[in-house]
Amino acid sequence: MWEAMLIGARLLQFAGALVPLGSSLFYAYGLRPGASASPAINDQPWLRLILILSSIAAIAGTVLWVMAETVLFRDNPSDGTNIGAVWLVLSETRFGRVCLGRIGLLLLSLAACFLIRRTTTLWKVQASLASLIIATFAWTGHGAMGSGWPGAIHLGGDMLHLWVAGVWFGALVPLGILILGALRSQRSDDARAACYGLDRFSAIGTVVVATLVVSGLINSWFLIGASNWRSLFTTDYGEALLVKLALFVLMLVLAAANRFRLAPRLRNALEADRKDHSTSASLRALKTSVLIESAMAVLVLLAVSVLGTLAPPVSAK
Repeated sequence: MWEAMLIGARLLQFAGALVPLGSSLFYAYGLRPGASASPAINDQPWLRLILILSSIAAIAGTVLWVMAETVLFRDNPSDGTNIGAVWLVLSETRFGRVCLGRIGLLLLSLAACFLIRRTTTLWKVQASLASLIIATFAWTGHGAMGSGWPGAIHLGGDMLHLWVAGVWFGALVPLGILILGALRSQRSDDARAACYGLDRFSAIGTVVVATLVVSGLINSWFLIGASNWRSLFTTDYGEALLVKLALFVLMLVLAAANRFRLAPRLRNALEADRKDHSTSASLRALKTSVLIESAMAVLVLLAVSVLGTLAPPVSAK
């Protein structure tokens, strides 16, 4: 039970940090400036709601994670709900102190949603806080096990990997909302806003994917090692990593279809100013693709959550 709670808690935390990062950054680069869009797009009420729900989910996940780790540390199931035992882990271990810092940052993020009224200021604050929150994950993960320059490189690679994943995964939420909003309103301005967001998202895609691959290779070098590649097929850690990689490849295929097929189809329909159903059909195809890609992103985060509970192959040497 506590192992399953640990995985679920990690998933809540990852989603609760990565979504605000990608969503806030998308507000900076992905919204069509000066567009006379509907209030649902222009005022961005959905962005604030996303941030609030994400902060609450990540706080709950952090608390559950500490409770589960307390049970594992002390090998006593009743300690998971013992306030004294939980506080001992929070105050006396590096893991606990990092989690306390994370909770503090998440509370700041939640407060900012209610205190900052100007949307442009809010996304800047949230992107900064989310970046710090994501950095704390590296300090409670495998990347914090090393020392010296190798340890610093591994830790930096872990942080970069998580941060870039947030840029991609988190942007899928507002992007999907833009597409759904355009479908609901049937307004050409809303469809153009969705098309603009897709184009801007695609523009950073190559850099995001390349960075994910490079940082992932760095992490694999430290956690698996070139000479230990057979462990990919003989250990639980290796099998979970292969599942994660397979899901990542599926996301790449969907992202490529969006960029090179579905988005151009929507753009052509808008440029031709067609009065038939081609724009709606393009939006529906994009909605399906983005929803599937988002589901794949959740499964990737689930695989990452499982990996964090398993011993990497290098630890067996």
